[in-house]
Amino acid sequence: MADVGPMKTAGKYRIMIYGPKEDGTYVVEFRTDGQVFALSIPRTETEVIRRFKERMPYGLVVPPPRRKLGRPPKK
Repeated sequence: MADVGPMKTAGKYRIMIYGPKEDGTYVVEFRTDGQVFALSIPRTETEVIRRFKERMPYGLVVPPPRRKLGRPPKK
């Protein structure tokens, strides 16, 4: 399976899966409002990642939260 690489999207919130790299690993990147969290998945643990990548080859754009998480608003 060829890596399609990152694509420009309108959303700031997204999940991208890169790979497989030369060593068989995948990188899963979670991007939010100016923050990035990335996980490197070793080749021995990639079965689930391969299945997700097949189903969303261009990543997943997630809508921003409607309100900040924390205490519910007072009524």
